[in-house]
Parts: sequence; C-alpha cells; structure tokens
Amino acid sequence: MKIYLFLIILILFAFKSPAQNISYVEYPADDSDFPNPGRGFYHADNQLDPGTISQYPKQGITLVFREYHIDDFRDTLIPVWYLRNIQRDFDNVRNAGLKMVVRFRYTARTTRPYGDAPPDIVLMHIKQLAPVIQANSDVILTFQAGFIGAWGEWYYTDYFSKNPGVITEQNWVDRRAVVDALLEAVPPEIQVNVRTPNYKRHLMEMDDYVPVTAEEAFQNTRIARIAHHNDCFLATSSDMGTYIDSTVEKPYLADDTRFTNIGGETCGQSSYSHCENALKELKRFHWSHLNRDYHQGVLNDWIEEGCFPEIKKKLGYRFRLINGEYTDESNPGGTFSFDLKLINEGFSNPVNPMITEIILRNQSTGEEYVLNPVDDLRFWPIGDTIRLDLACGLPENMEPGNYDLYFNITDAHGTIKDHPAYSIRLANDNVWEETTGYNKLNHTLTVADNTSGRYDGGNFFRIKNGVVPTDISIIVDGDDSDWSEITPAYYTGNQNVSVLKAWNNPDTLYLMVSGNDMSDSSVFYIDADNKINTPLSDYDYKLTCCKLYFFDEDQAGWVEMPDVAVNYAGNSMVNEIAVSLDDLSVIPLGEKYRVAVDNLATTGIDIPEEGKGAPLLDRNVLFGPPVLAFKRSGNTNTLYWTRNTFSRSVYTTLERSSDGVNYDTAATFLNDQIGSLDENLE
Repeated sequence: MKIYLFLIILILFAFKSPAQNISYVEYPADDSDFPNPGRGFYHADNQLDPGTISQYPKQGITLVFREYHIDDFRDTLIPVWYLRNIQRDFDNVRNAGLKMVVRFRYTARTTRPYGDAPPDIVLMHIKQLAPVIQANSDVILTFQAGFIGAWGEWYYTDYFSKNPGVITEQNWVDRRAVVDALLEAVPPEIQVNVRTPNYKRHLMEMDDYVPVTAEEAFQNTRIARIAHHNDCFLATSSDMGTYIDSTVEKPYLADDTRFTNIGGETCGQSSYSHCENALKELKRFHWSHLNRDYHQGVLNDWIEEGCFPEIKKKLGYRFRLINGEYTDESNPGGTFSFDLKLINEGFSNPVNPMITEIILRNQSTGEEYVLNPVDDLRFWPIGDTIRLDLACGLPENMEPGNYDLYFNITDAHGTIKDHPAYSIRLANDNVWEETTGYNKLNHTLTVADNTSGRYDGGNFFRIKNGVVPTDISIIVDGDDSDWSEITPAYYTGNQNVSVLKAWNNPDTLYLMVSGNDMSDSSVFYIDADNKINTPLSDYDYKLTCCKLYFFDEDQAGWVEMPDVAVNYAGNSMVNEIAVSLDDLSVIPLGEKYRVAVDNLATTGIDIPEEGKGAPLLDRNVLFGPPVLAFKRSGNTNTLYWTRNTFSRSVYTTLERSSDGVNYDTAATFLNDQIGSLDENLE
C-alpha cells in the first residue's frame, strides 16, 4: 500500500507541476455584426466627401469603390489638377480609416463608337498614374484592370476587340500590355482584377485553366497577381457571360480564389440569386467584397429571406478565438509559452498583407513589448482550426512586473499599422480594445526576478515602437563588451555557439556570435529579403573571413563579390564580422532579414538549431536630421525639408520655440505628407 500510495502521489505531482505555470483561457463567441478593415459590403462613391465617408464605419462599411471617369482625357495627358484630386481622395479615405477598390474607365457606351482610348493613350495614362498609386498602396484593397471598353469591363471597345466578344491575337497582345503596365504601376502587394476567368487564362497565355498554387501565391507574377471581379454575380447560370463553360471555369475559380481576391456586384434577380445558392457561391469562390448599393432587388431578397446578416458578417474574413494556454510567470531572459487556437468563419482570408503581433503591456508603466509570429495569415485555413504555438523569449532587460497579454492583427503598411481602424477585431466577447485595435487575451504574465531559466531560440520580444539608440559603437576586435546593450537575436545553451546578436548603423551591418570552445572562424548566411527559412542555398549572401559571396541561381552556387572589404575578428569565445550595407547590392538588406551561422568547430549549422527556424531580425532604420530650406514672401514664411525615401513609416516632427530654448510640438507629418499651414505664428 505504501508503494502504491507513493506512486500515485508522484504521478499527480508530475502532471500538476508544469500546469501550475500555465493558464488555460476559453473565449466566448460574439455573434454580433461589426466592421473590419478590407472586407465586406462597400459603397460606390465617386465624391468621397470627408463628412460622408467618415460615417461609413458606423454603417459597418470599411470599403469604398471609386471609379474614375477619364473620358475627357482619352486623347491627351491627364492634367496635374486631376492627379492632385486623386491624391486628395486617397487622403480622405485614409483619414476616414477606409480602403478603396479602384477602377479607371473612359466610357459607358454600348453602341459604336464606344468611346474608349487606344492602347498608346492607355499606357501613357497608366504611367502617369503610377506615382500616385504607389504612394497610396496602403489604402488600396485591390485595383480593377478597367480602362478598356464600357465601364472598364473589356467588352464594348473600339480598340481592344474586333467586335464584342471577338478578340484577335493582336487584341490580346494589347490587353496583356495594359495588364503588364498595371502590374508594374501597382505595388506588388496589390492584386489586379479582371472581369472573367477566360480573360485571365488568355492573359496567362495558357491553353487550360490552371489555378495559382500555394507555392506560387502572393509572388510578383501574373498568375499570382491577376485576380477577379464579377459584376453580374448570380444573374444567370453564366452570370451574364462571365463564364463560357461553367463546368470548367467554376472549379478553376474556386481554386484560384484561395489565393487571389474576388469581389463585385449583383446585377439582377434570378432563380440563382436567392439565399441558398448565394451562400454556396459566396463561400465556394471566397468572396471578400460586394456592392451594397446594387442590385437592390437581389439585396432586398436576401434581407427578406434572412441570409443578409450572415452574408454581411462572412464576406471576407471573420476570425474567432477558441482558446489559449499561456505561461503565468517567467523571468527577464526567460521563456513565455504562447498557444492560441482560432478559426476563420468567413468566406476568405484577408486580401492585403497583414502582420500579427503578440503584445505584452506593463500594467504599471504601459510599456509594450511585441513579437511577430512568422505566419502569413493569407495562407491560414478557412473553416478549420488555426493554431499558433510557439515559445518566446523575454528580453534580459525587461522590467519586472505584471503584463497584460494582447493579440493584434494589423495592416502591414507602416503608415497605417498603428491606426486602430486597420486592425482586425476578433469575434469574441470582451476582447476588443477600440483605442488601440488590440484584442485582449484575458491573461496576465508576471515577470519576476525570483524565477530562473533561459530561453533557447530566436523569437524574442522587443519594445514596440521603441527608439533605436544611436550611441552604440561596435568595434570588430573579438571582444563582445560593446554588444552588452543589444538584445540577443538567438540564444541556445546547448552547444558551443550560444548567442547571436546583430546591429546596424546607417552604413554597416554587424554580426556577432559568442560561446565556448568555438573555432575562431564562422560563416554567416544572410537572407536579405526574408523570403525563406531553409535551405542554405536559398540564402542570398555568405560572409566569411574575409569575403562576401552572393548565391547565383544561374550558376547554382556561391560567387565571390569582388572589391568588398569584410571586417572580421574571432577567437574561441567571440566571432565578429562587419560588412558595408552598400556592398549588399544585389539584394538590399530589407527591413526584416534572417541570419544563420556555421561555426567551423562543429559539424553543420549552429544557428538555428535543427528543427528551428532562422531568427527574424529587424533592420535599424536610422537617419540624420532633414535638410531645411526657408523662403519668405510677404507675411508668409515657407519652410521646406527633405523627405526620407527609404521607409514610409518614418515621421517628421516640427517643433516651435519663442525663445530658442524651450520647444513645443507644432505638427507631426507622415513621410508622404508634403505640406502644412501654420496660422499661429506671430
């Protein structure tokens, strides 16, 4: 009996001990309707009056469809004043916290002459529009190909078909030229929608309907970026000519829209447009956006038949938390375990790139630490459990205290990622924090010095929107004392190489590994554009003592880059290396990049450890003060300054002083803001 009793107590203790430091949280669902960015019903609005569109979110609307009528310019350049009006529209939309579906067209005529523009004029206009489109990609949901034919739908056209529906090979050459020009003018994260599946097949020069695969998705290629719009959804069995052979095209479209977006409008009541079929088709083809203003007969049928609320909630994505398990207590430098389950109950995934953030907020100071899981949520399953299960490292200098846990899904564009209107609200009770756009996970982590343990890996929290120190000076001399203020990018206590750190100033990238009984020589691999995890042959650069190599895909091997100075120092405890950022010229070092390390004292890669991903690092974006110029005319003083062109997430702060000693903030400017009027000067 004593033996059995002892075994029972031991077993209970073994299962209870780990659980004491893990909390399990369930999240009740919220079935209400609420707005979320980049999805749902849209209003067609060619005025974009600030007062009007500011009310759209209260109606559950976060999208506007803007169709630009450029018929007055079908034989000339688009005037500068019109381009400025387009910029004003984008500014109004951004200020209202909305996104746009954009289309340009010359005509709405369906009898000859149709009144669209010839290919050379269309290409000239696209080239003119490129700068304003690129400057405002943050608030473009998707860009409809437009331009050709009546309503920009490519059917009734003077120049791009012989007759309606009769398209010659030269017509296809001209159409491909227009789409290729759009793909170049529109930033690569934005897809370009065409009117029918058959149009995409011909633009791809394919004999068969071949959908984009997961491996091809979201790349800067035709197959990945040409998407769809259907402006006669559910009108007939062919959607008024949208499909030539629906038995072939519909299965294709169902697969292609897993990774390309589709939206549009209904155009008439039919036996196909009632609720039962509408819900099936919207789900099958992963619809993300639909016109709220047309066709009212179809929309009223949905209201009367009872499916309108479900469609309104499920257009696009609708993420709901299920449950989570999280560490209760850890120490600076220790481990925080994060295991979250959620589900997408919508018809599609988000259209634009999004970033996920796990956030810890100090209850006393409000300071926030953030970690970005590496998942691209555009690949997340729809209608099935999504699991984010990872171990995270707390910074060694993290202040002890209680930290509330949050989850944020926000737009990847730096200009709007901290605007709560562009964060995703999860469909759960009592989680939404309206002022920040965060979702509360209803858990508190205690960080205390009286616990111990060291995190192994490369997923470290960092201070959110922290100021990058400019007084750090790295000397490549084999001594790591000048690295003391820099948080590790990767740590492991299980091998010779234990710590990886990275730093850059405006000119130079520095990398350092430390440990025990290392070789004095390490090889550093750099994935400059954060495109891969493995294998090493997919990395972009290799740094050794004292050479820089670039991986040449044509030669399938490493090629030494000539005339490059690599600074290196190493011993059994520290290996340091430095290279000029200008020398990383084939693929510039991105704002996020990865590093792997092979110390020659061991066999194989040391960082990351086997089975783990390479650490994702943030490039420091550091700039000097802007160059100022001053001009006076009458009682108006004009101050000019240079804008930074590297990162649109950089802000400029203008301060005013009456005595040259004490300064107050007069204005803060986004990087793409080009002017401001200050009427308070004396």
